[in-house]
Order: sequence, then structure tokens, then C-alpha cells
Amino acid sequence: MLSQIADVAYDVMLAVITFLIFLIVGRFVQMIVVRVLQELNLDYLLEKIGVEFSGSKIVGTIAAFFFYLWGVLIALSQLRLEKIAFFAAAIAAAVLILLSITLGFTDTIRNFLIGAYLRKKYANKKELKIGNISGRIISVGRTKIKIMTSKKEILEIPYKALKRD
Repeated sequence: MLSQIADVAYDVMLAVITFLIFLIVGRFVQMIVVRVLQELNLDYLLEKIGVEFSGSKIVGTIAAFFFYLWGVLIALSQLRLEKIAFFAAAIAAAVLILLSITLGFTDTIRNFLIGAYLRKKYANKKELKIGNISGRIISVGRTKIKIMTSKKEILEIPYKALKRD
């Protein structure tokens, strides 16, 4: 009986240590991903097209989340709770898929609704200036507007970036 308690205590201690290691590694990976994406100017590029959040922090948080989830699954597996680990992974995957579909669809719907109003506003214009970006309007679509800058760059600007102007 005492050896069984010692075995369970050892397994719990090992599972906790494993999970803590994955928490530390996940946080480290998050910092590296954020730093690399900031060095690649992801946030600047997103800001240039009108996105109002830090893409590098979101991607870093998602990377860390996968390490945290991985740590939970391995810890549950060490406790011989494979069925719970499998169901936890399936539920987490379903939630992530549903969340990503919902967030992506919400952004598209928002651009489409804003576009219904702004498409009429920009249909007859030849030039567009938003912030420090200006150019000749190439096309006015359902969810975005295409412009060509003076440097011959073609930019696709979602309507939600234009709604403040």
C-alpha cells in the first residue's frame, strides 16, 4: 500500500515538473516569436494596412498556448490518464478551430458591411490618401480597395481601415 502511494506521488511530481518545464519553454518560445516577428516589422506592416492590434504578440501567444497544451497532455499521459488527455486535446482543437473560423468570418462580414457603404463613397474617386499612404485607385471591391502608390506598389486596403476617414 505504501509503495503504491509512493508511486502515485512520484507520478504526480513528475507530471507537475513536466508541466512547469513546458510552461517555461512556452514562455521562452513566445518571447522569441514576438522578437523575431517584431524584427521582421510585422506590426508595422499590419499597421500600414489598418490592422489595430499587435500581430506579433498574438502569434507569440498562440505559439505559447500550444506548448502549454502540449505540457498538459504529456502531464496527463504521465498520470496514465490518456483518455482524458485525448479528450482534452480534441476539445482544445475544436475550440481553436471554431474560434479561428469565427474570428476570420467576423472580420470578413465586418469588411463586407462597411464596404456596402464605403464602396459608393470611393467608386468615383481617382486618388486615395489614408494616413501616410496615398495612391491611385485601381479597383473598388466588396471588402477592400486596391491602390497603386507612386512607387508602383499595389496595396489592398480593407474597408475597415478606411472607416475612420
